[in-house]
Amino acid sequence: MGMKSFQKQLNELYITIKNEELIQNAKSALTYNEKGYANTLLSLPNGFSYLNMLSTIKVPILIIGSKNDKLAPVRYAKQSYRKANKSKAELYIFEKAGHLPNIEHKEKYN
Repeated sequence: MGMKSFQKQLNELYITIKNEELIQNAKSALTYNEKGYANTLLSLPNGFSYLNMLSTIKVPILIIGSKNDKLAPVRYAKQSYRKANKSKAELYIFEKAGHLPNIEHKEKYN
């Protein structure tokens, strides 16, 4: 996807938001160098998955998902929770948030 296409999709996604600061924060957080991003993904070992490691974690885990996240769909958070040690894991889903719940709902997030 080209950067212009990416920016167009981002603008369409946030078209209904009235908070200009939120829009600018989201744009800067989601803007990336496509070549660098692709190289990062290619550098990961084939078949790498953190899912099998979740059950071995011995400290509390908070798994956060957002219903409207297009980059990391909520099913990933739910899948992570299913694989985690239930006595250590908690799942929290933001009902009205996208990929940046820490910005969209900073009071709840913190």
